[in-house]
Amino acid sequence: MTRLRVIKAFDGVSIAAHELRKVPNASKRVLFSHATGFHGLVFNQTMQALSTDHDVHCMSIDHRGHGLTKYINNANGKDTWEMFGDDALAASHVLMKDCNQGDTTLIGTAHAIKLITYSCI
Repeated sequence: MTRLRVIKAFDGVSIAAHELRKVPNASKRVLFSHATGFHGLVFNQTMQALSTDHDVHCMSIDHRGHGLTKYINNANGKDTWEMFGDDALAASHVLMKDCNQGDTTLIGTAHAIKLITYSCI
């Protein structure tokens, strides 16, 4: 089962994140990004499989206006793909925060249009 976590984006917006970690010091971290119209829990089965069968710490986020995250423009009034990228970057910082980064790999993966968010990481 995933744990709900709230991540503060760089502009202060609260982003819902779904986290699944069965291995405390997993050597791999995977951040999932959903397509427009979906939410982060769409990856729940994949996250379950990765965390059960492999040494992987998984997180998916609900982008602004999706799932449990409200739609809010960023502080600069921008309504662009860049804010989604900034949110993914903030999530990646949280995901990597509690590990020895020299021994850990971060993998970003996305479905469809949100793939653009990872060009910002």
